[in-house]
Amino acid sequence: MLETLKRIDTELLLFFNGLSHPFLDDFFWVVTQSLTWIPFYAAIVYVIMKKETDGFKHKNLHVFGAIAVCVGLVVLFADQSASGFAKPFFERFRPSHQPALEGVIQLYMKSDGSEYRGGTYGFFSSHAANSFGIAAFVIAVLRSKSAWWVMSVWAVFFSYSRIHLGVHYPGDILAGAIVGSIYGATSGYLFGILRNTYWSEPTPRS
Repeated sequence: MLETLKRIDTELLLFFNGLSHPFLDDFFWVVTQSLTWIPFYAAIVYVIMKKETDGFKHKNLHVFGAIAVCVGLVVLFADQSASGFAKPFFERFRPSHQPALEGVIQLYMKSDGSEYRGGTYGFFSSHAANSFGIAAFVIAVLRSKSAWWVMSVWAVFFSYSRIHLGVHYPGDILAGAIVGSIYGATSGYLFGILRNTYWSEPTPRS
């Protein structure tokens, strides 16, 4: 069973990585950089702030602080779970470091002439854990269909870049997405507690 899953994982990787094209390679190299998405992150914070403060400036500090704490916890736990525990524990080579795939997968050639390979181990993906964690948090807070669609598409798109570049198997992405989503949903629940404690208006008695 495990060998079958590994074979399917490798076949899916080779299919998606085989779609390599100079334009797509450069495109997904930009997509995979966290700094690329700073305006997107800023827009998310703005939307949450607008929804939670209802125009009352005295709530701004509370809401921003809660966002910072909750997102910070998602990223911290996602990174530590992936890079601090899972990768050194499972020691599963990234495709880019797998001897059996040497010369088979397409790797991105950076501007300095070196191939982008990432770290040695890849299970599970920090990119996927972080992006799906943030997505789950935002969805839990905004609770709207548009937020679900936007954040889900972004998380999949951001995570897929790792497969296209040949530094993660689809299984690495799937595991990271599951772990990150759990952290994000939990953090969204924490945000609700902070909301009820620090800035929500008390329900008037009838």
